[in-house]
Amino acid sequence: MSDNTIWIVTLYIEGPISINNRFKMSAKKEWKADRDPFYSDIEIINNKTQGLKVYVTAKAISEDLAKKAAILFFGRIIDYLAIIINLPLKISNYENIHIEEYEVRRVIDKKEFAHAYYESWRILDKPHFQRSLSWYRKGLNTEDPFDKFLAYWNSIEIIATKYHPKNDTAKKGTISQIWECFKLLWGDNNQWPIINGDENWIDDNNSLRNSIAHGFNNISVKEIEYVTDRLDTIQQAAYKFIVDWRKKQIGANGVVPTRVSYSK
Repeated sequence: MSDNTIWIVTLYIEGPISINNRFKMSAKKEWKADRDPFYSDIEIINNKTQGLKVYVTAKAISEDLAKKAAILFFGRIIDYLAIIINLPLKISNYENIHIEEYEVRRVIDKKEFAHAYYESWRILDKPHFQRSLSWYRKGLNTEDPFDKFLAYWNSIEIIATKYHPKNDTAKKGTISQIWECFKLLWGDNNQWPIINGDENWIDDNNSLRNSIAHGFNNISVKEIEYVTDRLDTIQQAAYKFIVDWRKKQIGANGVVPTRVSYSK
């Protein structure tokens, strides 16, 4: 079968979101075949009160590769959209017929989708930052407090360990790299937002991360409460860190799509 075979892949976006009217996006750009062997025509409609249904046009040599390519492509958009609206979003090839209906949903307009697409292109040459977005979205979706904590912490750590200032302090390890990144964005620790000058915040959370990741914690009500009590702060800090890093450290550089157009 030719690698120019065209497929229409159906994706389901589960989350408390909706659109006013169905619309199409034509995001035309020839991606290199060794990276993403397709370009996309996208149609988005409401899927009852459970989220959205999306049809993505893909070029691939098989049905399986077309599905994977569509998930990869639109998943990048959903990662960025989740940051824009700060709400849990899941993407799948399969409809979850058992999900309860969302009583309150955030209306997404086509400009926000276009913005998410545009920004996902701009960070194509920043795979670690893209991975950070993915971890943050995982944190939004999971109900397990330990997994949620790890996801938010990973979204901070993956940026810091890759993009930290190259100085002697950062050479000391992860804690120092996060510290240097926070300083780069926000100044001295008594000026850091959310954390309110807690100079032990990074050390304490990194220690908790290691305990959870390596199974050192005893799963008890007390331990669950301890982790749960820290979730709100670490989510806010991770969100602020990602948004500010994108704005101040990535800026306008990156890959840019040729154009995005849309119609009803």
